Amino acid sequence: MKKIIAYSLILGTVVGIVVPSLYSCKKKEDPVYPVEIMVRFKHSDEVVEGALVSIIKNDIRIEDLVTNNRGVINYTFELPAILDVYAEFDTNTTLDNIIEPPLTGSGVVKLVEDETVEKTVYIQ
Repeated sequence: MKKIIAYSLILGTVVGIVVPSLYSCKKKEDPVYPVEIMVRFKHSDEVVEGALVSIIKNDIRIEDLVTNNRGVINYTFELPAILDVYAEFDTNTTLDNIIEPPLTGSGVVKLVEDETVEKTVYIQ
């Protein structure tokens, strides 16, 4: 009888420790590398709505992202990297007879795990 009680206590202890630990093991989520890029005019510091943004480096090629009304684009990468950022804004309208080159700017952004990296690119 004493052996049955002892085995029951040991079994209860093992089950009480092992079972909850199996349910509490959560798979770590894959890291993400979010970036927020803002485009501004260099001389007036105003934000640029409708600018085209490209993020490029070797095999990574994210192109033609368009800034919102706050002059911002957001993108999330799956791997760490140091990337080149290019912004372009066409100032021509259909009424212009003179074709002006677009305003451009560039920068570099280093992605950080699970942290939104903010970068401002000034165009001129």
